Amino acid sequence: MLEDRSALQIALSEVLRAVAANQIDTNRGWLLLSGLRMASQNCGEEELADPIQQINELELTPEGEQVGPRIEAD
Repeated sequence: MLEDRSALQIALSEVLRAVAANQIDTNRGWLLLSGLRMASQNCGEEELADPIQQINELELTPEGEQVGPRIEAD
């Protein structure tokens, strides 16, 4: 689902990877990239994900997994 900037970036990466690996031809790649361009233009500002914030510290869960710090909702 191409619903936000992150989804568009993932789809873009997948298309570029497939073209580079000769899994799809360049004409199909251009068509897919054109569709991704249209999808990005159709995303309103309110639909785009929040800007990425750099995480400087990680916390450990009770299971020992590393996670980013807890963020309180507004």
